[in-house]
Amino acid sequence: MSSLKRGHEGDTDLEQNGAQAIKHVKNVPDAPSSSNSSFIILDVGGRKFRTIKATLIHYTYFNSLIDERFNNQQEDGSYFIDADPDVFEHVLDFMRRGTTFPLFWSKEKGFDFALYNKLSCEADYFGLHDLRDWIRKKKFQRGIYASGIKVITTPIYDCHESFFIDDDSVSDGTSLNYLKAEIVNTPETQKWVCPGYESHDDPSVCYDLMSEACLNHDSGDLAGHWEKSTKVHVLTIRETQVDMNAFINGAE
Repeated sequence: MSSLKRGHEGDTDLEQNGAQAIKHVKNVPDAPSSSNSSFIILDVGGRKFRTIKATLIHYTYFNSLIDERFNNQQEDGSYFIDADPDVFEHVLDFMRRGTTFPLFWSKEKGFDFALYNKLSCEADYFGLHDLRDWIRKKKFQRGIYASGIKVITTPIYDCHESFFIDDDSVSDGTSLNYLKAEIVNTPETQKWVCPGYESHDDPSVCYDLMSEACLNHDSGDLAGHWEKSTKVHVLTIRETQVDMNAFINGAE
């Protein structure tokens, strides 16, 4: 009997311990659901973007979009936005790191004004007013400036109207970033040729010097003569600088 009693006592202790364990388990918070997750999937025109709530909640449009009270989630848990995904990626980039404005420029094509215009419209729609105003005021143009120098070179054959020079082939390692060269044809001209001195490009120099090398010993006249020069080209080298300070949000 005593052993049976001990068994019942043991069962009683086990039940009490089990009840406490169950009570403890019931106090464990539920696993976070997808709606409570900090990660957000945006479906923009069929293209998915993954971001976090902290990136979105500072903007009224997105804060309302992900508000659970409005139940805007699709079946897969994403939020649909009817917009051009290629433009929206720049919207999201700015929302993530709003300290820097975008630079849409290349040395071949210059500024991408079409993309800036599209981004300005989307920035206005989504409430990114600082980005919208920066583009509308065309402040991005302050970040690119150019200076030009002209160099006379002869001759250049089979050249195109314009071409680009690799930085490494021209830059001396100082401040040159991009170089654009344009070829401009000039009219053919007469050139004085002195057989004695290559530097004598004008007969007046030969008259002043009257050197034996400048004279024809048989006639006593100047040995030089006029001839048509090869067509000369003006090579315009344009140095383009990028000032990244113009793309910092808040910088004037």
